[in-house]
Amino acid sequence: MGIRQRLRRMVSAAPQKPTRHRWLLDLTAHRAEQIYRPEFGQPHRMSIEAAPLSRLHAVVPTVDPRWAHTGVYAYPPQGDRTGWLHVTAGLSNPWHDTIPPRTPAQPEQAWSGAGVELCMHREERSAWAVDVLSAVMARQQCIAGGVLAGDRIALGDLIAIEPLTLPRGPTPPPGLTTLLAVRPSGMPSGFVLPYGRVDWIRLVGLTADQARRADSDPGGVLHELGLPS
Repeated sequence: MGIRQRLRRMVSAAPQKPTRHRWLLDLTAHRAEQIYRPEFGQPHRMSIEAAPLSRLHAVVPTVDPRWAHTGVYAYPPQGDRTGWLHVTAGLSNPWHDTIPPRTPAQPEQAWSGAGVELCMHREERSAWAVDVLSAVMARQQCIAGGVLAGDRIALGDLIAIEPLTLPRGPTPPPGLTTLLAVRPSGMPSGFVLPYGRVDWIRLVGLTADQARRADSDPGGVLHELGLPS
């Protein structure tokens, strides 16, 4: 079963009127097939993964049922890309606009949803990466909706891992305490959807010592990790 067929089954099962969710099906399929697939290849098992909504209650004050249509794709090594790439799909959904959302005349000059999607590289396919990306995505959705105080995630942000740990899930890799938001490398800096543009932000795991130094010298820590500053 292809991505579009899986998405159609998932969205059709949701308790929403067809006129209200058609745009979501089209946007989700467009992002998966026209943006992600040409750049990253085929995801693991041709499907999207996500932490169950019931577990996200541990990291956000409220859970929106529409988040059932979001998640994380895991892409195996391909070409020059070594290791697995985990990417979110859902932060760029314009949840908080009119339904259906208006299509701007110049999408490249507007933000689509939160205007960002997240990625994380791991040596192997990682259930922890799916969990922590789902948790960060949930918190960002709450911030965008005004449910949770805070700012849109930005380059240079340091995010503590412990508050993002979901119950009954995998523990973080040994030694990692913090996520650092950096520019992605080896992939585009962003993309444009019908509803606006979207930036990519890569999340990199740091030890406590690296996080302390990154607070004052992020470039030095990125150089140490072999990443562009």
